[in-house]
Order: sequence, then C-alpha cells, then structure tokens
Amino acid sequence: MPSTYSHHFDTPVFKGAVTINTGLYINGQWVDPVEGDTIDIVNPTTGRKITAVAGGSAKDVDIAVQAAKKGY
Repeated sequence: MPSTYSHHFDTPVFKGAVTINTGLYINGQWVDPVEGDTIDIVNPTTGRKITAVAGGSAKDVDIAVQAAKKGY
C-alpha cells in the first residue's frame, strides 16, 4: 500500500489534520512506483525534508497509459 504524509495544522486559517497520499494514482487506485523511486519534498526556506513522494518511471507511465487505453 502506498505511503501517506500526515500533518496537523494549527493556524488562524486552518486547524486540523491533513493526510496526503504520496503514491501514484493509476487506474483508479493509489499504487507504489514499480521501481520504488521517490522524490524528496523540501522546505525551500529551511532546506529541511518534509516528506517524499513517489517518483514515477517509464514503466509506471506505460502502466498508466495501458490503463487509460482500457478506459476508452
């Protein structure tokens, strides 16, 4: 099952938890990348890593394209 990133906000604009899927959305479901690649998401101000998201490869693109073709 793909990973998620959760964060609790306590700001004047928004208070509450947010969970974000960090996998690839292919064929109506969240999946992990075939080759397991990830891309770090970094806070540009601090340089601190926030989380990592799935890094799709050519294999993942092929799977997504085949799934899309089946939908038509």
